Amino acid sequence: MILATAAALSVIGIAFFLRMQYSGNAPLTTPPFSLPPGVGDHGANGLWRMDLADVRWPDTPAAGRIHRKSFLPDRAVLQGPVLVLRQGPSTQPDIALVLLLPVPGSRGLSGYELEVNANAAKPAPRVLIRWKEGDLQVSQSFTNSYAMKLKFDQFTNDTLPGRIYLCLPDNSRSFVVGTFAAETHNPPGSRPP
Repeated sequence: MILATAAALSVIGIAFFLRMQYSGNAPLTTPPFSLPPGVGDHGANGLWRMDLADVRWPDTPAAGRIHRKSFLPDRAVLQGPVLVLRQGPSTQPDIALVLLLPVPGSRGLSGYELEVNANAAKPAPRVLIRWKEGDLQVSQSFTNSYAMKLKFDQFTNDTLPGRIYLCLPDNSRSFVVGTFAAETHNPPGSRPP
């Protein structure tokens, strides 16, 4: 009788463990999707971390997780100092990351680098994440307590390539890591900064 009870409790425990692993409540350091090859795991804490001092820049397209949903942006747009990485339709994307950068216009972003420390006392550039809950658009905004490394290269025609490593302090530990090529709607020479 004791052996049967122990076996039943073991089966229930295993079933509970597996349910937690595959129900979206898996440990937050393990992405619930496959990242592009090369992004990989950047240490014992996984991709999400609040200390980015020793992280490597990946050479793969930007990918991550926003509010427990896999995020593989299919478009990057830079309009003035606003960078948008989005997945899905242009008008109401399924998931979007919006960065409001402290530079007047996109012209000043060529070669621009920015590091945000999660413990910084002063406000950081505003970050907005958007996602869909059914038919509703939901958003969350951050102006501090997040970690980010952002680096832009030089303009190439009407695009500005860049790299991002962003980790947010939300409950789902949202993050975006990788490269992007932002379309610009005001490339150098088209408008004054």
